[in-house]
Amino acid sequence: MKKGIYILLVGLLCNITVTAQSLPKENGRLKKLYDKNPDKAIQKAQKLSSKKKNLDLAYYYLTISYLKKYSVKNSSSFLSSSLRYYKKYTNLNNQRISFETDKLNQLKFAQQTLIKSKYDKKRYSSALKESKKYEELFGLESDLHQELLIIAAEQKKEAKYTRSPEKKLNKTKITNVLNASKLIADAEALIGTRYKYGGESTSGLDCSGFTRYVYQKEGVSIPHSARLQSQLGTLIRKEDCKPGDLIFFGSVTNNRYNFQHVGMIYSNDNGKLKMIHCPNSGVCIEGEGEPSYDMYWEKRFLFIKRLSSNDLLTTKNL
Repeated sequence: MKKGIYILLVGLLCNITVTAQSLPKENGRLKKLYDKNPDKAIQKAQKLSSKKKNLDLAYYYLTISYLKKYSVKNSSSFLSSSLRYYKKYTNLNNQRISFETDKLNQLKFAQQTLIKSKYDKKRYSSALKESKKYEELFGLESDLHQELLIIAAEQKKEAKYTRSPEKKLNKTKITNVLNASKLIADAEALIGTRYKYGGESTSGLDCSGFTRYVYQKEGVSIPHSARLQSQLGTLIRKEDCKPGDLIFFGSVTNNRYNFQHVGMIYSNDNGKLKMIHCPNSGVCIEGEGEPSYDMYWEKRFLFIKRLSSNDLLTTKNL
């Protein structure tokens, strides 16, 4: 019995020794193939993978080989394969070969570039899917990822209203005059309130939930949707806007507005605007001349609307 156990242990140790010795050799072979032809490296690595041998080495070279092919042909399928094998690599308990920093940075940059490209083309759902993949693999929070989450949330709300024909706007006129000072005072009281998707109370607000809440305090009900709020009121020139007016942001594609955000004019100092709104950082005041406004919001400005006693629409059961 003892002899059998001894033989088994010796065999196990020999196998471990052989495996340890084979790693540098396999690494050398794969590196030569990778440098010469990434397709050959992929074939060799896939054979190792199928035999469950040196999986860390196999997944490493599958990752960087597909990344190399992507850098040449710019096909998203190659990048997807690279990311898939990188995920397999990170899931291994034993990784005897470490990723070179430049290779890992190339992979991150390639995925970031793909996300930005989809975002610029207004393919927000696809961009969000890729962004979630990036967050899962590299564990980094990004402003663009947060913005995509907000856009996706807003689109869900708009789809909800589009699919519900019974939730129509009730075109009842409002006879009272809106009190701009009270609107701003109620808005200021919310500064610091956290962002919460679908929120319309002091426990959490999103952009259109914020404007809805403030107007509700004035006794006016407006929809919880930037797009639907944009259908209310009268267009106002930027230089003529006043505190309490709604300011809309997004993009225009084929003469169609894509609404991404709504805020409220806080002040207009001789054409220099400030708005109070609820971005993903929570309720705050931002304005022209500040980097956050000039570099981001100004580029996405669409128009300004004023909700007055003459043209305001109210909604019910929204």
